[in-house]
Amino acid sequence: MKESYWGYWLILLGVFVVAVMLLIQSTTTGNTQDYLMVKEVTQASMIDAVDFAYYRVYGEVKMNKEKFVENFIRRFAENVNITANYNIEFFDLYEVPPKVTVRVSTNSNAINVANSTQSFDVVNDISAILEFGYSNTNTSGTNISKYSCKLHMKTEMVNELKKLYPDENITNLSTAKEVFDRKYNGYATMSVEQMKASWPEFGDWFSKGYLTISK
Repeated sequence: MKESYWGYWLILLGVFVVAVMLLIQSTTTGNTQDYLMVKEVTQASMIDAVDFAYYRVYGEVKMNKEKFVENFIRRFAENVNITANYNIEFFDLYEVPPKVTVRVSTNSNAINVANSTQSFDVVNDISAILEFGYSNTNTSGTNISKYSCKLHMKTEMVNELKKLYPDENITNLSTAKEVFDRKYNGYATMSVEQMKASWPEFGDWFSKGYLTISK
């Protein structure tokens, strides 16, 4: 009879150990997947939320926090495990410089062992600061931020550059851009205010709409 009891308890212990191992494996795998997903979604959402026009005008990287939250929830919902419930919290949302802290918590799969439900809360905290770097050169050989917005020239710039540089062979917008890149070397890494300080004519061109910026 004693042997029967021992056998019963050994079987029960084995079932309990297997259940705990399955629960830990599920928790570990789910936590790794959630962490990587939160990390990638945070990075992509911050880049999407950058105000590039503000960067070009003022020379500072600014993030729209409302747009970040919207992008994060949308991206996260597209990749989330629909069998789990997630709670998303945002802390320390700074626009300049861009910084966010995101906490995503969820319950792991629950396992019932001897009428007792076993589960763990999985919590992932991510703090991120967005930094903008520089590539070497653009196609014209000008050092340019790889995340900066573009400077567009209107056709009126052809006549403007002809007046300033009559010795140059400026016949159309394409040749005007070539002369512009050569004469105003370094403009691509500057803000609008820095351009105006370096070359007074930029203020007139921007005010008349001959030069415009966009993402």
